[in-house]
Amino acid sequence: MRSVDSPSPGGQLYKTIINKRPYEAYLLSATMGNEIFVILVKYLSPILSTLINVDTLTKFKESKDLSDLNLDMVQIATIASEKLDVEEYQKVVSTLCGTCTCEGKRIEFDGHFRGRYGEMLKVLWWTIQINFEEVLKDFFFGDDSTNQSEEDQKEKISSQST
Repeated sequence: MRSVDSPSPGGQLYKTIINKRPYEAYLLSATMGNEIFVILVKYLSPILSTLINVDTLTKFKESKDLSDLNLDMVQIATIASEKLDVEEYQKVVSTLCGTCTCEGKRIEFDGHFRGRYGEMLKVLWWTIQINFEEVLKDFFFGDDSTNQSEEDQKEKISSQST
């Protein structure tokens, strides 16, 4: 298992701009991703059920894009703070943010996010999306497309375009 302090890049490099600053991140290893996912499920289930209304969920199911959830990060932080264990939370944040670079430099967590807690939460949400978007869609929103054969998926796509 790799150390959070020395992430080993692998797979696809993801890029985004947050608060006008370029961020890059690799996915977590399967072992670390699984460990973080177990912690997230414990907390995300009640948070998402509280924040997501029927209209938002309907729009998400049509587009399949997590950004359509338009989650209020302050509200998420408030609900999470009532339930989170500080050590578990710090593990999730440091592990996920530890896969990132900003402006081409590896993030030194304490210095980089000092006074930038909103930016930290945005980076955290982005890393959750890139690491767990498929499983969030599958388990929380009932997207079963990953269980279909390639022919069934092509047929579904073809029928949607006509």
